[in-house]
Amino acid sequence: MARRLYCQIVPMALGLTFLLGGCEGPTQAPPSKEVQAGAGAQSQPPPPPSNPKIKEIMARVGGPGPQSLQNSLVAAVKAEQPAWEEIQGGAKEYARLAAEMGGLEPIKGSSASWKELTKAFADSTADLDKAALAKEKDKVGETLAKLGGSCMGCHRQHRIMAPPGGRAASPGG
Repeated sequence: MARRLYCQIVPMALGLTFLLGGCEGPTQAPPSKEVQAGAGAQSQPPPPPSNPKIKEIMARVGGPGPQSLQNSLVAAVKAEQPAWEEIQGGAKEYARLAAEMGGLEPIKGSSASWKELTKAFADSTADLDKAALAKEKDKVGETLAKLGGSCMGCHRQHRIMAPPGGRAASPGG
């Protein structure tokens, strides 16, 4: 019994001594904070360029969740009795924000392409606004579907896309 206890205690004591630094030998100081910061900064790529205003507009018009104009308008127009005041207000804001996009600078792609695509986007949202004012439920639904399907055409040319299987550090707008 004593021998078994000895065989258990001695290895544990030696292990603790080693872990607590009881064994003498060459030691190396941990790297300084400057070295740590420098090494981390070198290993991470710089974030992609971003236009915060584009990012803000895109989050409002087409971001995830029910707070985006696209999602809230789609839900509102699907109702048996659409809330036209809500739809008209959302469509008006959508058109205003889309028109504002054309005056901004893209983070990627040509200015000519940006002007062409943002004009088409603004024209579609103007059609949405007109249909909402006229309370044309089918036309509002069709225009929202068109807008929802138009995103990738512009994003492919003017947005820094995430690599396959991952998310970009900053989508850039």
